[in-house]
Amino acid sequence: LLNANGKALADLAANAKTFIPLPYNEKGMDLAFSGLLTKAVQLKHTHKKEDLAFSLMETSFAMVVEVTERAALLFDKKEIVLAGGVAQNTRLQNMIAGMAQHYGWKWGTAPSQFNRDNGAMIAFCGFLNKHNATKNIETLKVKPYFRFEELQDVVMVDNR
Repeated sequence: LLNANGKALADLAANAKTFIPLPYNEKGMDLAFSGLLTKAVQLKHTHKKEDLAFSLMETSFAMVVEVTERAALLFDKKEIVLAGGVAQNTRLQNMIAGMAQHYGWKWGTAPSQFNRDNGAMIAFCGFLNKHNATKNIETLKVKPYFRFEELQDVVMVDNR
């Protein structure tokens, strides 16, 4: 279950019968998923994998939607862009759409073929850096503990 990709997890979740309460860990605009996964691992022998998949998705997506809502309200944004591999998940899209509709916000996501996990891009960047393959890599300002509050202006495109 925990090695499943997003599509496999969503497929399992589609056959769930029961929601299993899992840790909900968000503070402000910070999310922590480690307790969620730890609890799911602890429960894997006593609950159906379909129910665990559903509960993992619902809990993690609820956390993401809550933080997105808080950030948009705090910074007076009226548009939401859902991106990355998880943006392909129709349940998350529906949750974001519901929140956006509630506030009258626009929201959008790129077509699925453009929403992919960026892990490969990050690894390739690391490879280039390790092998000094580019001179411009040093100009990147990577901030692993970047805070959303530090963001200045964001330009979003309504692609729906």
